[in-house]
Amino acid sequence: MRDPHQGLRSHRRTQFYIREAAENDANLVDRLNRLQRDQLRWGNFYGHMFTEDAEQILPWGDDPDSGFSVAIEPYNSDVEELITDGLISPTGPSSTLETALRYHLSWVADMMLRGQAVYEIDLLSDADGKKVAFRTGWIPQGTIDKRKGRYIQYVPEELGDGRKHKGCYYVELNENMLIWPRLPRSMRSTLRRAASTLAEASAQQSTPSVMLRARVQEFNLTQFKNKQAREVLSATRDLGWHARWLFDEQMTSPYIVWRHLEFQRFKISIRDAGITNLNRALALAGAEVGFKARLVLDGAITERDVDRAQNELRAGSRPLTELLSMHA
Repeated sequence: MRDPHQGLRSHRRTQFYIREAAENDANLVDRLNRLQRDQLRWGNFYGHMFTEDAEQILPWGDDPDSGFSVAIEPYNSDVEELITDGLISPTGPSSTLETALRYHLSWVADMMLRGQAVYEIDLLSDADGKKVAFRTGWIPQGTIDKRKGRYIQYVPEELGDGRKHKGCYYVELNENMLIWPRLPRSMRSTLRRAASTLAEASAQQSTPSVMLRARVQEFNLTQFKNKQAREVLSATRDLGWHARWLFDEQMTSPYIVWRHLEFQRFKISIRDAGITNLNRALALAGAEVGFKARLVLDGAITERDVDRAQNELRAGSRPLTELLSMHA
């Protein structure tokens, strides 16, 4: 696998580690549990579907690089390559800026849906100590805290530098190199309500088969489905998620389209927050490395497009199938 940063020295302060690496340190496990207790849990039937749908926040064309385009302003081919290599993806270096941005925003979305989203700008220097590149340094969620007004990260002993706080090893962080993509507080509250309801609804997935096998005469399958539909659709109304058409029978066609458009609006809010913070990261990295650039997205729908589509829905001036084909 090509390593565009081979031979360069990292200035990263945060550490990426999996939860299992902390299991031998009871104090660290307890501290992480405290920090992570407010994270949203989506590991259930409906929750998994919701997050999988919400993380697809850039349109797909005939291949992974199509459906939208990304421009760099001002354009510079060397800077484009620098940014493409700097946006770390789980599959290794990306071949195009579009692919790199897709992976970056999907990862940002995954973190934002669960709670605290943060990554570090990892500056890279050559043998002479000159900063020549950067990359995004992803941080395990729920590992960052504050000590005396400064950000720290709790880490396993082997990743620390011998210092302890609240019984746990930690490393001090450079606050200026941390990027915090955030959704509005009201949206975070909506997500919390949705996560709770979807978890409860998922826990009832086996109820129909259990009741029907037991031949419980009082159990009414239609009433059960209608009640579950009301609960799920009510909890996700402000997000627009339609549960992958599982409850179409409980909605009119125009309402299905309205929810579809609202879900695109929600995904656009995640996408735009991710890009805004990425451009901030590029400004900070550029000041250190020596470049100026911002990313501009083209070909993806905007909130204005959603507003126009909903007006057309109200007026009945555009086929519903066309409106359903709109994807963020």
